Amino acid sequence: MSKLDVAVTHLNAPYGPVVAVEHFVAALRAGSYQLDEIPTASGAIIASAFNELTANLMLKCIREAGASLESANHLYLETLAENCPPSPEWEEVVDGLS
Repeated sequence: MSKLDVAVTHLNAPYGPVVAVEHFVAALRAGSYQLDEIPTASGAIIASAFNELTANLMLKCIREAGASLESANHLYLETLAENCPPSPEWEEVVDGLS
């Protein structure tokens, strides 16, 4: 099982199969969950990823998705703008990014 599968299974646990791996990959690569190909319900769950998943798992998912740390951090900043709680663990990871 890939790390992306593990992450998506965890994110879906309380809701059922809402988020698809393809949604999570698209969000990580684009730095946004507000994309036409990501249903609203899926995007809302993806927004919780930085608090639901460990930073280590997030980094592995970013690598598997072929995304960059910068695009993933842009996704994180988007979640903050939408009033999601901050993730101190994630902020440690990206500390020093320009």
